Formats: sequence, C-alpha cells, structure tokens
Amino acid sequence: MKILLIHNFYQYRGGEDVYVDLLNKLLIEHGHDVILYSKNSKNIDAGIISQAKIALNMFSNKNQCDEFRHIILNFRPNIVHFNNIYPLLTPELYDVCNQLMIPTVQTIHTYRYFCPKSNLFKGGKICELCVNKKFSYPAIFYKCYHKSYSASLFYSGAFLYHKTINKFKTIKALIFPSNFTKEYYLKYLDISSNNIFVVPHFTFNNIKQNKAKKQSIEKYFIYVGRLSEEKGILQLVKLFTQLADKNLLVLGDGPLRKELDSFRKFKNIDFRYNVSDDVKSDLIHNSIFTIIPSQVYEQGPLVLMESFASGTPVLAPYLGPIKERIKHEKTGLFFNPGDMNDLKNKIILVSKGKYNLNKMRRNVINEYKKYYTPEKYYKSLMKIYNKISN
Repeated sequence: MKILLIHNFYQYRGGEDVYVDLLNKLLIEHGHDVILYSKNSKNIDAGIISQAKIALNMFSNKNQCDEFRHIILNFRPNIVHFNNIYPLLTPELYDVCNQLMIPTVQTIHTYRYFCPKSNLFKGGKICELCVNKKFSYPAIFYKCYHKSYSASLFYSGAFLYHKTINKFKTIKALIFPSNFTKEYYLKYLDISSNNIFVVPHFTFNNIKQNKAKKQSIEKYFIYVGRLSEEKGILQLVKLFTQLADKNLLVLGDGPLRKELDSFRKFKNIDFRYNVSDDVKSDLIHNSIFTIIPSQVYEQGPLVLMESFASGTPVLAPYLGPIKERIKHEKTGLFFNPGDMNDLKNKIILVSKGKYNLNKMRRNVINEYKKYYTPEKYYKSLMKIYNKISN
C-alpha cells in the first residue's frame, strides 16, 4: 500500500512528532511505500509580518496546494494520513485529496479545533472558554497564541473559517487516541460518529532482552517530555527541592529550559536535554517511577507507553485520557490533579516501600503487551485503511 503521511513538526519535539516518526517506521517495516510530507515550526519567524503571512496561508495557500497535488499525482497514494497541520500546512490539502478521490485519515492529537493554543490551558489551569464558541475571541483577549494579540487574532480567524466550512466532512476516518478525546470532540464539534475510531498510541520496546527483567533499580524518579508550563514540570522540580533525599532525572527540552537550569544547584535534580531513544529507554527502565505531572488533558501520553514498555510504573494525575491508561496500585498511582502535596505523599510512600513495585513492573509490561505494541496498532490501523479504501 502507498501511504502519504502529513505532519507539521513542532518547534520543540514532543509526543506528536515522536508518534509520526514511529508510524513512518512501522509502516515501512511492514513493506508499505511511505512518503512523509512535512513542515517544521522551527523555521517560523516570530515577527508580526511572518505571523500574518502564515495565518493567511491557513485560509488559502495555492502554491502549497499545487505542490501537494503534484506529489499525489506522481506518488498515487492509496491513503493520505494527516496528523498536525498547523500552522504551516493549509487545511485546503484535505480538499486536494477529495478532488483527486484519495481517502483521508486524520489522527487527532490535540484540542486545536477548539483552542488556538491547542492544549486548553491558561493561567496555570485547564481553560475551556473557547470550546463552545464558533469564534475563539477569548483567545484574542488573553493573547493565548504566542502571547500576542495579533497572532491570536490571525489564528482565531483562520479556525473560524475552517469551522464554518467544516473540513472534517471531507475526512473519511478520524482516529482518536482515547475515548475521552473522542467524546470531547463529539460533544463540542459538528462531526458524525460514523467512521470514528479509538486507537491508543503505541511504542517500540527498546529494552534489550537481557534487561527485560529488573534485578535492581537506580534510586531516582524520572520525568520525560516537553519542558513547558502545561506539563507541570516547574512544579515537579520545585517539589523535589523539598525532597533532598529523593532524586529526580529530567529528560526533555522546551521553553522552560533556561528557567529550569537554575535548579541545577540542587544535587538531587539532574537534567539531560538530548538523549537517544535507546538511552532514554534505559534511563526509564532503571528508574523507580515515571512521573507525569501534567496539568492538561494529555492524549496518549506517549511517555506512559514508553514507561510501560520499559517496565516502569507511572505516577500521574487522575485527569482526562490518563484515567483510561493506569490501573491504580497495579500499573501505577494517581494523585489529585494539581495537588503537589498529594504527589509528594505518593513519592514518599513509594520510597518507603508501601507498594509492591516488582509486581507493578510485571503488570506494566503485561499492559504494554496487551494494548500498546506496534503489532496491535498496526492491525487496528490496517482495518481502518482497508475499510476506507474499499
């Protein structure tokens, strides 16, 4: 099968970007002919003129559509699989596929269709001011996009336009990574429940066979992910300044990197910004727990699946899609969302041996094998591809 993948990579690499790379690898390994058509937000100029031009291209971009049409006519894909398209790819690409009668799949990774900022987060907490509004004027008032009135206006206008003409109607299949996200979209967006699928993300198991069973673990907790406000990383690091006898390893990069560097003076907190996938898997594998302190409705999150594959339980808030992923005291622990005291108490209890960690490690590996392997994902995806291409 010929598959054309579409994705706008982010300025700071995150779960969506990792997912697209994993999907590309998975499809190629199964013998498919794959092309990745992508743009990268690292190339965006922060100036107002550049932002205005990008926003206008979100309404219409003839040059990009012509380029895209040329690729399709030469490649002749059986399926076009969309991921993130904002802000450098125009939604008119859906129309090009429709005109050329190429079936389209869209994997939903964020809440971008309700929120120009994409994560439903403002002022340190979940914000849903725009979700039931056709025009996202609160996003302009609060400068939600890039902390700019003009950028927020441009993007809110573009989203209004595409909501009005409802590009979703041309998409043959919508894939959601969780039931929570599916229900959220059905509640607030005018989409049909036909051809909607829930398929959890996946990850490869990078742990070598001789390391598959932990004999001992290092004495550290680990955070893996984007270093940004909504992820709760700043609160987590501050929490560990109160836990001098507990160690935290932080893997990732993002806009809070400089601010977080000031915490390097604490001997129990370590930062590593760029590590290979194999090293990351080993570091997760050797940790006590993976901590996900997120303050938003995460989609996968992919790090949870990476942690399960590595045999490490997860400590996360009882919030959004994560509620579907963890079995409390079996594959991990929940803490009350935003409650750092509750998280602190859970960390202390884990360190004191309150929970049977060896049993938890066996449980998470079984959970990974049952739900989050590449093989599971591939079978589900092929059913969708075959359904819409016949």
